[in-house]
Amino acid sequence: MLAHSSLVGPLLEALIERISKVVIGHSLDESAELGPISNAPHFATLESRIEGLRALGASVHQPARLPELGGFFLSPTVAAGADPAKATAELFGPVVSLHAVDSDEEALRIANAHPSGLDAYVFGGDTERAIEVGSRVLSGEVRVNGAKLADLGDDSAQSFWGPSGLGGHGPAESVRVFCGDRVVGVDSPDLPL
Repeated sequence: MLAHSSLVGPLLEALIERISKVVIGHSLDESAELGPISNAPHFATLESRIEGLRALGASVHQPARLPELGGFFLSPTVAAGADPAKATAELFGPVVSLHAVDSDEEALRIANAHPSGLDAYVFGGDTERAIEVGSRVLSGEVRVNGAKLADLGDDSAQSFWGPSGLGGHGPAESVRVFCGDRVVGVDSPDLPL
């Protein structure tokens, strides 16, 4: 997660506050918002990656209360302050690294330095500027001002960029994933930015 240096402090505080309220519990508990990690090897990988971020100088924040249950429970984690050039692993878990940038160009340089990219998200009050920045991010789909789990368009084929994976899904033109197609679009224009 890249944010302007003037926004990193307030963003980190907001993330910690929100995560502290996440209800972690059994997957069949309807009041639980987050269940356990699916298996021991992936849980160990996530813990190792979090320690790796700490070793890179990140401050690690895990404010959610864990349930008193057996299982692979992990608080959603924010690691702030690591060198973004070294914090490049795709984690596939409730872990995000937060990095300060001072310009759009610096953010784009960092975002595009790694060859993988399934989805990217660009948030900003100026939608046109966010679209312009998003169009320069090398990722299969770039969502502007939103974070839906579904594809941007019902009939779109999700594009995978670089070594993030081969495949995709959607209609017959999914084969175009091999051409490196990308999708950039406004996801939720009503967000209070």
